[in-house]
Amino acid sequence: MNMGPINPRQYIAKNVQVGNITGSIDNALASKDDKKLKEVCSEFESILLQMMYKSMKNTVPKSDLIPEHSGREIFESMLDEEIVRNASKNRSLGLAEAMYKTLKSKRNSYRETE
Repeated sequence: MNMGPINPRQYIAKNVQVGNITGSIDNALASKDDKKLKEVCSEFESILLQMMYKSMKNTVPKSDLIPEHSGREIFESMLDEEIVRNASKNRSLGLAEAMYKTLKSKRNSYRETE
């Protein structure tokens, strides 16, 4: 069982294109599109929840009670993604909202300095 620290860049690179998220944030800030900015912040929160869930799941010892089949890992991965997606939509940590407020205020302060 690998209990090393999580490297967010590695995780994001494996599961989401890094340029996609950073580009989405930049585009939302440049276009002054609040709805898009909220969506990107929620997507980031979802990725963070997925990392946390995967780390927590890795702490649970494996059992030989139910044999593992090749499709089980794929199914569990898809199930985990769906659980996290629903959790981020329904029971937010508040990170997305905090990021949104921070980025929006920074965008407004940049506008004032121009």
